[in-house]
Amino acid sequence: MRRQIEDKGILLQIQRLKSEHPFWGYRRVWAYMKYRLNQTVNKKRIYRIMKENNLLVTPNLRLKARRDNQSNRNKPRASRPNQFWGTDMTKVLIGPFGWLYLVVVLDWYTKKIVGCSISSHSRTEDWLDALNDASNKQFPAGILRKQEELYLVSDNDAQSFIAAYDARTGKEVWRVNRQEGTNWSTPFVWENDVRTEIVTASTNRVRSYDLDGALLWELQGMTILATPSPFAAHGLVYVSSGYPGQAPRPVYAIRPGASGNISLKEGETSNQYIAWYQPLLGTYNTSAVVYGDHYYTLLDRGFLLCHDARTGQQIYGRQRISAESSGFTSSPWAYNGKVFVMSEDGDTFVIQAGPEFKILHKNSLNEMTMASPAVVRGSLIIRTQGKLYRIARRAS
Repeated sequence: MRRQIEDKGILLQIQRLKSEHPFWGYRRVWAYMKYRLNQTVNKKRIYRIMKENNLLVTPNLRLKARRDNQSNRNKPRASRPNQFWGTDMTKVLIGPFGWLYLVVVLDWYTKKIVGCSISSHSRTEDWLDALNDASNKQFPAGILRKQEELYLVSDNDAQSFIAAYDARTGKEVWRVNRQEGTNWSTPFVWENDVRTEIVTASTNRVRSYDLDGALLWELQGMTILATPSPFAAHGLVYVSSGYPGQAPRPVYAIRPGASGNISLKEGETSNQYIAWYQPLLGTYNTSAVVYGDHYYTLLDRGFLLCHDARTGQQIYGRQRISAESSGFTSSPWAYNGKVFVMSEDGDTFVIQAGPEFKILHKNSLNEMTMASPAVVRGSLIIRTQGKLYRIARRAS
């Protein structure tokens, strides 16, 4: 009887604590009663009373940390100081002051602490203070946001290079010489799940650089002149070239996170970082387009091919667009369930997107057109030999 009366008194205290701290578990309740209220009470007794009265905290399994080998596969590896930082927090008991919260910033390359913050409370501001401390120490002159840099690739027969310029002032930030001849491919800034990098397609090699000009990876196996521009879809970057009369005329689909030389060995069609490879799918002038799950290739002589964008498997082979067209130089584009290709005669052919080739319409401008159209803010911009068109849906 006496024990039951004591249990009721303990229950009342627990209920008061839980009303103020609903997420406290039985260990926290027991510690508070013992060390703050100076009550002699057994931890198991607190657990029993809380369980009998449905006062225990139910763990949220969705918030439980999970670690496996898969989660670390795409973890970036630092190749120099101040490339990647990590943050962590720990509690330190300091005599009469009680618990202090220490937040540190760790450089992944040097394994040294580059910034820290300490406080008597655990707050979001402490993490920001630690990052500010690291930034001020490692970059005393300040950090230039990479979005404010202009990247230029100049491949020529004198001295090829890639360089970055401050977009506000035009001042050169860095320059790296390249062992390449003349090429026409536009570089591509690839923002993937691992990092942001600059992918360049050229004669000797495909190369990728980080935003400070350091070489990340490269691969061999291009034609003597590269014109198509790299682009990304489905977590892959697609690179191709197809100078007439050469073999191979490759298309590569490359995964993020590559490093070093990732060239295919003889007989290979894929490796750790090359998801798929087609040896004769590259084009001379046009860049391919990925729409939905399909990779569409427009050959200069007026044929369209379709492949699976993720695997490279052929969906349909060469389909002639028009026997009357002189050729195709501008790149295809796609939207609203349709793929569009424009001939040098100024004829736009509207083709059904998907696994079946079907021409739906033909629209003519009756003027030579070689430039690739641009889709901007709901408008289509087309440049012919003598005119500039903006095509958009008429406002209602």
